[in-house]
Amino acid sequence: CLTSALAWAVEDLDWPCIQRLVPEISAVTIWDGPPIEDALRTWPEKPAIRDLVAKLATRQMNAEQAEQNITAFVKTLQNEEKNPALTMVFAGLWVTLNNRRRTMIEGIKRFARQQSDRAKRIEKKLLDLDRILESTDDRVKIEALRYDMALESRIFEDREKSIYFLCEQPVKMESILGGLARAISSQLD
Repeated sequence: CLTSALAWAVEDLDWPCIQRLVPEISAVTIWDGPPIEDALRTWPEKPAIRDLVAKLATRQMNAEQAEQNITAFVKTLQNEEKNPALTMVFAGLWVTLNNRRRTMIEGIKRFARQQSDRAKRIEKKLLDLDRILESTDDRVKIEALRYDMALESRIFEDREKSIYFLCEQPVKMESILGGLARAISSQLD
């Protein structure tokens, strides 16, 4: 499983996190149930499965509630429907949460690019300040540049503190999907 996960790991210069960038959670690393290829095509066509996937994928859903919802869903099924339906539920969650995770990752990369641009602006302002200090005694210009630089630096530092929290979000999403996969597969025959 670990080999499959690492095979997806990508080197990306915009990725600011300590964790390796894994753009998509591989289904085989978290799902020990039946193959999902057919379920990937059919789950959106089933209203009950779409509704359950939407409910399970909400951010407010905790593990206990998820298990209760899955158990309640299983009780509505005939024996021969159970494994295919549960496989479709997993497939729907896998698609839904991977898409949400992909959006998170793109947001983190965009955040990192903005930080990089801000760092370049700070560096340019430092060079401008050095140049102005050597060529003029214009206090107004010097103070305005120092103020701009201090503001940019404070924003940079405040945003830099958020990176740890942001980097944890895709990891949490992977953990949630793994927990849901275990809850679903525990109901399989």
